[in-house]
Amino acid sequence: MIGTGIRHNGLWIVNHEKSALTVVSREHEREVSLLHRRLGHVPFQSLSKLYPNAFSDVDKSKLFCDACELGKHIRLVYPSIGLRSSEPFMLIHSDVWGPCSVTSVSGLKGFVTFIDCYTHMTWIYMFKGKNEVLRYFQDFHKLVINQFNARVWINALTMERNM
Repeated sequence: MIGTGIRHNGLWIVNHEKSALTVVSREHEREVSLLHRRLGHVPFQSLSKLYPNAFSDVDKSKLFCDACELGKHIRLVYPSIGLRSSEPFMLIHSDVWGPCSVTSVSGLKGFVTFIDCYTHMTWIYMFKGKNEVLRYFQDFHKLVINQFNARVWINALTMERNM
């Protein structure tokens, strides 16, 4: 609200005392909001105890901070799809990252990870191009067979869908 007034003979007469108070109040609200942000979004209630003079002309119910409200929101838990591994190498998670615009000293531009769901052991293979990912999966598969005497269960349907 900028001000109040009364209508007299077709004209609005503004109550200057009330409007000046409103402008001052708005300026104090801006100062308090700026102070709130500069101090790392301290709650307005706590801020009013720290700086009582700054809150003398401010209506606390009108103070609002979007960032504080968004920070209080929670995200729902991801739904479980029921896949759990009961032994090593039964379920492997994989991710491919790259290519990156900046290459390493040896010319590598990305990587592929293989994570065993049961042990949480992680293998990372760096690559120059994504065309190397299949070869790295084959190398990982051989490593599991030779080093751990285990079997990687391959779901062909999942592989077809992701390729």
